[in-house]
Amino acid sequence: MVDTAFHIATDTNSQGGLLAAGLRGILIFAVSWIGQLVTANMTVAEQRAIDATTEAERLQELNDEIVEHMQTGILSVSRDSQVRAVNAAARDLLNLSHWGYQTIESIDPNLALALEEWRAGGGHRPEPFQPKTVTRTLLPRFTSIDETRAGEAQLFIDDYTPMTQFLPKH
Repeated sequence: MVDTAFHIATDTNSQGGLLAAGLRGILIFAVSWIGQLVTANMTVAEQRAIDATTEAERLQELNDEIVEHMQTGILSVSRDSQVRAVNAAARDLLNLSHWGYQTIESIDPNLALALEEWRAGGGHRPEPFQPKTVTRTLLPRFTSIDETRAGEAQLFIDDYTPMTQFLPKH
């Protein structure tokens, strides 16, 4: 631009230089304007991503609270029958005061057997069972997290004791 101003001042071929300077100015303006648009769009996209992350974290916390305070016991069991997560109701129903990562077999053999039968494709409903350390009768239900029953599973355990009060005694 300085060279164009110099050429205009000395009046040597000023029209060609003026055109080149004008085109450079337009080009610089266009690049600057496009840069500002991209920056503005990226700022909006970043804010949307932050908002979505915040909302997802809030929903995860809400979900965790709901699961933890449900009356139905929930256990998450891996493919190799390791118990990965247990909510408060499951800890209470199964009397797991000192719960740590363990197998479903070590929690209750009857529950482990019912899970194996379900994974094998058993179409029948699981039978109520009574864990060794508990006086209540419990009813398990299973659902698959993966596409197949052989993968991760969710176990839902309900207190079946109120139902057994109405069954005829033998």
